[in-house]
Amino acid sequence: MLLAASSVSAHSGAAAVAAPGLSHTQAQELLHRYLAERAFKVTQPAAATAGRSLTAVSVTPALRARLDAESHLLDQARALTANTSWRGYAKADVGVVVDHLESGGPSKVNVHATERTKLYFGNVEGNAPQFEGYSLEHDFVFVEQGGVWMLDAATPKLDGGGPPMATQYGVKVARKDDGQKAPSLPGSLPSANVITAARAGAQAPAGVTDKRQIAKSDVSAQYNYTAMYTYAIAHWDNYNSSYRTFDNDCTNFISQIMEAGGWTYESGFYQDNHYWWYNFLNQTYSWAGAHNWGVYAQVYSHRTAPLAYVYQMLVTDVLQADWENDGNINHTMIVTGYSGSAGAASEIFLTYHTTNRLNVPFWGWLLPQEPNAVWFAHRT
Repeated sequence: MLLAASSVSAHSGAAAVAAPGLSHTQAQELLHRYLAERAFKVTQPAAATAGRSLTAVSVTPALRARLDAESHLLDQARALTANTSWRGYAKADVGVVVDHLESGGPSKVNVHATERTKLYFGNVEGNAPQFEGYSLEHDFVFVEQGGVWMLDAATPKLDGGGPPMATQYGVKVARKDDGQKAPSLPGSLPSANVITAARAGAQAPAGVTDKRQIAKSDVSAQYNYTAMYTYAIAHWDNYNSSYRTFDNDCTNFISQIMEAGGWTYESGFYQDNHYWWYNFLNQTYSWAGAHNWGVYAQVYSHRTAPLAYVYQMLVTDVLQADWENDGNINHTMIVTGYSGSAGAASEIFLTYHTTNRLNVPFWGWLLPQEPNAVWFAHRT
């Protein structure tokens, strides 16, 4: 059951559900109000509510202080995006599904729910997408106080794939290791400069086009880029059951996309980054390990080529990140949209797993929150 965000206004009073029982439907309605209010806070129309706390549902005093602080952070997130090329988020469409609900003891209910939200961009140019999307699991606790069910705890299940989405701005994210690194890896790949095309004075290079316009029958097309893009859009949040899911799934997702586009397996020892394959029992380190994939793709197989600037990236190119600048690549993403000119983009939009994200802006969102990261741009 999906509920429209428009059902929550900026001036809604706190919703309360009378005891004794908290039903599945009641929990879902309360959680929708809570999550939709967070989404509303980061959209530009919410500027009139700046400084106000989150009040859509009744909460315990223990949670109130945290939500007061987070409300100010959401105001900051809205301000951070307002001056981007896409002019911040204009509106939100929030869906929530209660996955399970269980008693946590007398007068206490634990709820696990999944939020699926679209944040629509205020300005859309050319090949840019209409919205950013994400899927996020949450754990909630409701307690009965004074005959009313009140929200007592709210824990977003954020993974280690970069900074959180705007609706969870400021929440600390623990980094995850993909555990796939082989005993010996060559030195770091050449990193990409993150200067914008405008600041670099870059013009759109002649002959550069959206790779999806290249027919697979064209002799210049090694791979089917339309198939890559289509797979990414279809499976960013709808996992393909033909593949295993990893605790840190970002590079597994990218390998699936490359296979859909025509990358063929290279057989060999699974820890050797000269090889790349997957079967029902095992896979190479280069299949699911971010650093391993980068080494295989660019150094050994030459299936990708390094790009000197992020603004040169096209749809279906791959961007990797070393969050800690420690020589170990942690995260892998695919470009699913851009604004500006092909080869001189004013913004690129990235899609990835862990956490499941669609069309995340690079300069307008990722880079400002990860200023110390090192980035690696692959032309696929």
